[in-house]
Amino acid sequence: MSDNPLLHDNLRAIVLDTNAMGGGSLNMNTLRELPKITTKFPDLKIWIPEPVIWEWATHAQQTYTDAVIAARSATRKLAQAGIDSGLIIPSEKKPLDGQAQVITSLESLVSPFQILRLLDHPEVAVNALRDQILLTPPAKIKSGVKTGAADIASLRLAQAEADDNGIVYAVVSSDGDIHRALQQWGISNVTVFPNLKVLREALLAFQPLELRLITPLLLQVDQVFKDIRAGAASLGKIDEHGLSEEALGSKDDLLSTDIDDVHLGKILLLRSVELDQESGYGTAEVIATGNVQVTGWRMDDRGDELVSDSGTVYDTLLTIAVTFTVDETIEDLQIESVTARPRSDGYDDDVEALDELVGITAEVPGLGALVGDDGNGLAFRQFAMGRAGGTGFSG
Repeated sequence: MSDNPLLHDNLRAIVLDTNAMGGGSLNMNTLRELPKITTKFPDLKIWIPEPVIWEWATHAQQTYTDAVIAARSATRKLAQAGIDSGLIIPSEKKPLDGQAQVITSLESLVSPFQILRLLDHPEVAVNALRDQILLTPPAKIKSGVKTGAADIASLRLAQAEADDNGIVYAVVSSDGDIHRALQQWGISNVTVFPNLKVLREALLAFQPLELRLITPLLLQVDQVFKDIRAGAASLGKIDEHGLSEEALGSKDDLLSTDIDDVHLGKILLLRSVELDQESGYGTAEVIATGNVQVTGWRMDDRGDELVSDSGTVYDTLLTIAVTFTVDETIEDLQIESVTARPRSDGYDDDVEALDELVGITAEVPGLGALVGDDGNGLAFRQFAMGRAGGTGFSG
């Protein structure tokens, strides 16, 4: 579980600033690799504001220009020394349009990337220009020139998009002016990551809120089970499926059945944990074992009076639906319903168990090749039997 407080549970977008990568330069390989670490966040978008694209394009073009100037100077000096460098210097009449190439590459990125365009929020450009002229933070004077409109426009674009969709976002930037802007605008729910490395670490360590509830929820369920065993609480009404037949045989002449007693066994599984974060209301299912005593009522042979018959079904599977609320901890855990079913029979032999396992495994994406065209799973069977030390599997 992540102890990193930087990620909000409802984070839905990551905004890349010009300074998200070293020195304001663009690295397309780094950018294309970024979605690989967001795969467990299927709804997470990577936002690139349009001014950021223009700044990356400008920086790339300047790098090209500087490189050409440096190459021309080096070639001239080498020629003066009688050395043919073999360098091919681009013609001044046909310079490389690096800006266009960068813009084209960035605009070709597909989901989860999304470009935030000024045309969708025209008021952003007006506000950014006003802030720069009036020197409203984070705008400032640098070398006697008022600056900041591009950075302000990028961040205001992200905020406008977030406001329209009602979502929380984070920013990746090493620029301290981002913090100044958020503080100036009174925005407190936006985390700023100084670089992509810190973002990666936070994303990889993050676990969804529902997953983080598992341990405290299990502790609460365990406490409720202890209270039930001690007689301080009850499972409530139990809906049984097939227990009467298991305990009493035919139920054709039964007038009614009662669950007289349940001795809780082990908690086997906690599943279907869901939480509405806005209300803090959650639901889950607990699968457990228990010995259940069933009493059936029927008329005697003469039809004069009711008689009862009892039987116990051991190791019954109990499906217990629970509700709870979440504040700082799991609270108010309640049992909503209980369904009891007899355990299904095990497998007759190793082959039957393994065939079932092969069938389930073959449905997992990427593992279908383990099962041959005839469906007998020869490759998987050999692998599994080898891993089991040649003893196979038992039911």
